[in-house]
Amino acid sequence: MSDKKSSTKKTDSVRSLKADSKKSEKKRSGSQSSDSSTKDRKGKGPADAPAAAAPSSSSSSIPVAAASSSSSSSSSAAADPSSALSHLKLLSPDLRELTDVQFMFPEGSHFAHTWVLEQRSPKLNTAVQAGKVRKQKRGKHIIHHYSVEFGDAKVKKVLGGYEVGYTTLKHVLDYVYGDSLDVTKIVPLALLDLYVAASAFGINRLAHQAKSQLNQCLNNENVFVLLKQADVLKQDPIRSMCMEYAHFNVRELIKMKQAAEDLGIVLFHQVAKLSLEPVPESRTPAEACPPSTYVDDFKRLYELTVQKPDQHMQFITCKAKQIRFHSPILAAASPKLTRLLGKELEEDLSKPLMDITPLQVASVHTLLKYLYYGEFEKSPLASIELSPACKMLEMEGLVTLTEENIKANVNATTVLDILLITFLPYNLPRQDMKDLKQSCLDFICSHWTEVNFDVLQAMDRQITQAILKAWQAQCKAQGQ
Repeated sequence: MSDKKSSTKKTDSVRSLKADSKKSEKKRSGSQSSDSSTKDRKGKGPADAPAAAAPSSSSSSIPVAAASSSSSSSSSAAADPSSALSHLKLLSPDLRELTDVQFMFPEGSHFAHTWVLEQRSPKLNTAVQAGKVRKQKRGKHIIHHYSVEFGDAKVKKVLGGYEVGYTTLKHVLDYVYGDSLDVTKIVPLALLDLYVAASAFGINRLAHQAKSQLNQCLNNENVFVLLKQADVLKQDPIRSMCMEYAHFNVRELIKMKQAAEDLGIVLFHQVAKLSLEPVPESRTPAEACPPSTYVDDFKRLYELTVQKPDQHMQFITCKAKQIRFHSPILAAASPKLTRLLGKELEEDLSKPLMDITPLQVASVHTLLKYLYYGEFEKSPLASIELSPACKMLEMEGLVTLTEENIKANVNATTVLDILLITFLPYNLPRQDMKDLKQSCLDFICSHWTEVNFDVLQAMDRQITQAILKAWQAQCKAQGQ
């Protein structure tokens, strides 16, 4: 009996699908051609959802069918969220117009953003505020542009008299924006400068990495040079580290007359006294490296766009709601947005951005969370809307992530929306999308009574026809 009921329901559903398909054909009978009429067709979807465009229409105007509101939405950070971030790209020459800080040196200039420095290195940002200011109007706000010279008395005062060099600041900014720096490629004296700068700027993890690498590369040829420089700069941790090395190797070191002369009488006398003291059994244990604050810092920056908007942020209006963000974050993540926003100083970016890809409020926030601090929304329905948008924005990494999430979450609630993705123009030639399409059709045929076909009214008739063909093929294979 249950098989008969299931068969009856299935037959009724097929008749309904055929009827809908015929109605669609009649509505379009007056069109000049199938291709031209397809571009103009749009069905009505659920409330607040854009209609799904036909597969033959331009990809720049394809909004995705809305997802079911009953679907659960769970988000989680990736195993290594920082690997998804691209904030080092904020320093690229293409986005220089969007910076508000210029560090000036005889060798050239480095550029940065006060809103990044404020989260990543408040002490460096304080030094920036002591620089020269140029004001520029943007919308209702006045933007301050800072020119900083580390030889300037006000700036040096903030940093306790320390003057940062061109190359050292380049290393610091690379770490601030990228959270990594290959310290093994930096020579010892430059490592000492990096340690001093990182300490002065309160970047404790970078200071630890510089100090650790300096400890590893200490040898008889450089220890006196580093000891003397650390003494001049009043860097007691590095000075103590060099003295400890000298204690373990004092008999060889005191024989190096020229090096001893370069060290100076006072310091050499202190080293020589070590030969009268017993050598410790082991070196001082290395300190634990402070944890990275990279993800937390940029997460805090994202949260400020919601809680405390300021003059550094732009906005788009989506569903009558303003969503604020830092446009360089978006521009750094998308080559298309780099070209569009690289010189964009307007406050309201609704038209240039929403013209590219219309999104719902929740999807915009999902995108921003991923771009700011690497958190990816695991809901397949969020991926369904974001996938074509990211394709249009040339965010290839996020395209892959959303597509993989979609493939792993085909079920009765999501299958039709996922099937729609496979019919988008840029996906039609792709073999992986063809495989996904077949998987969706197989799932629909095997879970016919569980799938809600009402949403097909908002989709192109080609999708309905594909489902009917798949069902007919299954019936033929089963001899029905």
